[in-house]
Amino acid sequence: MVLARKDWGVEMQSNKRHALIQRLIELGELPEHVEGVRMWGGPGSQRPCVTCGESIVVSAVEYELDVDGRTVVLCVPCYLAWRAQPTGA
Repeated sequence: MVLARKDWGVEMQSNKRHALIQRLIELGELPEHVEGVRMWGGPGSQRPCVTCGESIVVSAVEYELDVDGRTVVLCVPCYLAWRAQPTGA
C-alpha cells in the first residue's frame, strides 16, 4: 500500500501507539488479552491515557480497565489499538 505524504504521520503515529501498547503489555501494565478483563466506557474524566498520555476530555469517551485491582484509563484510539493487538502479543 502506498501512502500519500499527508498519511505518513498517521501511519507513524499508529506504529508508535502499537509499540507503546506492546511495551505496556510486556511490563504488565496492560493485559495481553481482552478476555476476562473488566472494562467500562464513559465520558472522559480529564485523566491521562496510560498509553499516549493525552488528557481525555469530558466530551470524549474513555475506557477504564481493571488490571489486577488497578484502574487503567485508555482513550478511544489507544483502546482500539490495544484490542487490535495480535493474540500472543
